Amino acid sequence: MNKINLPAPETFHVKMKLFDINGEYAEKTVEVEDTIYDVTDSKKVKKFVKDGYRERKADKDGTTTDVLTRKVIKKVHAFPRNGINQPMIPLGGTRGYLTGALVAICKTIGNQQGQQLFGIHSWLQNGGLKIEPYWIPSSVKDVKIADFFVKEAKSKVYYEQIPETTVDFDVSVVPRDGFDAKLIKELMKRGEGIGISPKRRGRYEIVEFN
Repeated sequence: MNKINLPAPETFHVKMKLFDINGEYAEKTVEVEDTIYDVTDSKKVKKFVKDGYRERKADKDGTTTDVLTRKVIKKVHAFPRNGINQPMIPLGGTRGYLTGALVAICKTIGNQQGQQLFGIHSWLQNGGLKIEPYWIPSSVKDVKIADFFVKEAKSKVYYEQIPETTVDFDVSVVPRDGFDAKLIKELMKRGEGIGISPKRRGRYEIVEFN
């Protein structure tokens, strides 16, 4: 029986800065201020006050205006936590943020038949690239709540958000047909600035490879 010589994995370590990463895969609740701006109709004011709103002054774009506010409980898309309460960020895996950024930049360069990176999507999704750990803990203490208005729902959606954190992880690449560690490093550099995490508000910067 002929011996099969499998390609040896190429490995390297990555230090990366993450910015404005939104949470997902967990849920929590938070008390926030629900605000209605520019309510001048007296009947509407009475109705909202009856529903628990209170009138107050607020600054909007440099102008003081009357608003109605009340405290409400909202669901928040949150980060899962590990055993020491660190937020966990899914950079690895086929649906991880980093793989998503790599797929996006590959599409821009060209990954269709006859193009330079044809076949790389399948390679990425089927074990060509492995990031460990899949869930990467962040030691950051500043986790804030960010909200985004969803036009379809006509309401705000709330997310836990990490403004900035530095993470470390290992990358293992199984080389094939020119897809190797050198290429992955170059694609990761080109992927800086591509939107990642829910709402694609986050981004990353490579600090170093070693």
